[in-house]
Amino acid sequence: MKNIIPPLIAVILMAFICGCQIKEDNLTASNKKQIQTAFDNWKKGKGTVFDLLDENVTWVVAGSSPVSGTYRSKKELLDVVRQINAKLSGPIVPEVKQIIAQDDVVVAVWQGKAPAKDGNVYSNTYSWVLTLKEGKIIRVTAFLDTYLLSQLLGQ
Repeated sequence: MKNIIPPLIAVILMAFICGCQIKEDNLTASNKKQIQTAFDNWKKGKGTVFDLLDENVTWVVAGSSPVSGTYRSKKELLDVVRQINAKLSGPIVPEVKQIIAQDDVVVAVWQGKAPAKDGNVYSNTYSWVLTLKEGKIIRVTAFLDTYLLSQLLGQ
C-alpha cells in the first residue's frame, strides 16, 4: 500500500496541473475569439470593440497627442472618441493584422481608416493591449501614431 501512494499523489497532481492548463487555454481562446468577433462586427458596421467596455474601464492612450492620457470610465473615454469622430465624415473601419492572447490579456494590432472632414483619409496603425474579466474589457493601453491623430484633431 505504501508503494502506491507516491505514484497516486503524482497522478493527482498531474491531473490538477493539466486541468488548470486546459482552463487557462479555454480562457485565452475565449478572450481572443471575443475580441476578434468584436473587430469583425465593427468592420461590418454592427458595433465596435467599445461595446465590450466595462463601465469602470481604465483606458490609457500612450504618447503625446491632445487625447493622450488615462481615462477611468467608459463615459470619459467615449467623450474623447466623440471628439475624434467629430473630425471624420465616416466611421473608422478596422483591419485586424494580428491578435495575440494569453490568459486574460489580448493584444490586437490593427489598421484603421476613415474619411476625414477635411477631405483627407485618416489612416493609423494601432496596438491595443486589452485585459478582460468575465467578458468585459477592464483595462486597455492603446499605442498609435499620435502625430497622425494630432494632425486629424488640428493640433
